[in-house]
Amino acid sequence: MVQERLEKIKALLSANGMVKANELTRQLGVSIETVRRDLEFLEKCGLLKRVYGGGIANNTRGIERNYSSRECLHMDEKRAIAKKTASLVNDGDALVMDLGTTTLEVAKCLADKNELTILTNSLPVGMEMVKNRSCHVYMLGGELRDGDFSTSGLLATSGLSNFRVDKAIFGASGVSPKNGVTDYHVEEANVRRRMMEIADKVILCTDSSKFAISAFVHVCDVTDIDVIVTDSGVSQQMVDAFDGLAVELSIAQVTDL
Repeated sequence: MVQERLEKIKALLSANGMVKANELTRQLGVSIETVRRDLEFLEKCGLLKRVYGGGIANNTRGIERNYSSRECLHMDEKRAIAKKTASLVNDGDALVMDLGTTTLEVAKCLADKNELTILTNSLPVGMEMVKNRSCHVYMLGGELRDGDFSTSGLLATSGLSNFRVDKAIFGASGVSPKNGVTDYHVEEANVRRRMMEIADKVILCTDSSKFAISAFVHVCDVTDIDVIVTDSGVSQQMVDAFDGLAVELSIAQVTDL
C-alpha cells in the first residue's frame, strides 16, 4: 500500500514537475499527515524538494512546469523579490518586461509608480500595468504561446529594435555561475537577449530554486546581468560562487513583506 502510494506520487512528480499536498490527499485517499510523511521520505531519497504546500522535482537539469503550477510555487519569495525589484524602478522610467510569474509580481508592485513606459511580450504583465492610468503600455507582436500568454519570434525581436529603455526586467528557468542564465524555449531566449541589448540596466529577478539549474537554451552569461534579485533561500555556497563576478546579487528577505 505504501509502495503503491509512493509510485503514484513519483509518477505525478515526473509528469508535472511538482505535486500539491492537498491534491494528493484527495487522489490517494489519505490524510495530510500521511502525505507529508511520504513527501519527507521521497525528499530523503533525493527525488524531490519539499516546498510550502507540496514538493518539486529534484532535477538539476531542469524541467519546465506549466504556468498554473509555477504561479503556485514560492509565492512569498516571488513577492519579496518583486518588491525589491520594484524599488529599483524610478518614476518616469522606460522598462522592457519579460513573461513569467515573478515578473508579473513585479508588475503588481509597480502600481504606485508614475509615468512609466512599459514594453512587454507578456499579456498578463501588460494587462496588469495598464491598470495604472499614468503608464503607457506597448505590446510586442509575434506568435502567442498558450499558458504563459507571451509572444516571441521575428515580430517580437524586430519590434524591439525600434526602442531604447532604462531597464530590462526578466526572469529565468535556470541560473548558475558556470552555465549562466538558461531557458527552455529558443525563440523566447532570443527575445530576452534582444531586451538586454536595448536596456541601459539589466535586472534578473528569480527565486532561489532556479539556482544551479540548467535549462536547454543558453540566454547569456551571468556577467551580462547588472543586478540579480533573489530571495534568502539561496545557499551561502552559491552566494560565494558569485563573489568576485561583475554582477550585483541582491537578496530579498521574505520577512520584508
